[in-house]
Amino acid sequence: MTSTSTTWNTSDLSHRFTASFFKSSYGDTPSFVMGNKDRKNNELNYFNIADYDNETEAQICAGLLVAYMENQGIPYHEGKKRGKCFEALSEHLKKADGKVLVTADIVDEYFKFLGE
Repeated sequence: MTSTSTTWNTSDLSHRFTASFFKSSYGDTPSFVMGNKDRKNNELNYFNIADYDNETEAQICAGLLVAYMENQGIPYHEGKKRGKCFEALSEHLKKADGKVLVTADIVDEYFKFLGE
């Protein structure tokens, strides 16, 4: 998936919740996460640069992210399912050069935030 967002937007709840997740689960500050629209996955704390494919860390991060959103009480968009969200996030999060902004776009694609 390519990013549908062109920059981080603090008014966009999917962006805010994504940055909040990385702070809560991995200690990345929101200002760091959202400080650069081209921030890469391998710049965040979840990413294991010693693992050539980062698959395990990506799956753990994806699972935690899905659970985080669900625990916040955010429902899925109609027709969107947990398993597909997990798969999309896992596939994206294992890419070293994947943009973190795409993570927020995936979250937005699957979860229905207030006002949507």
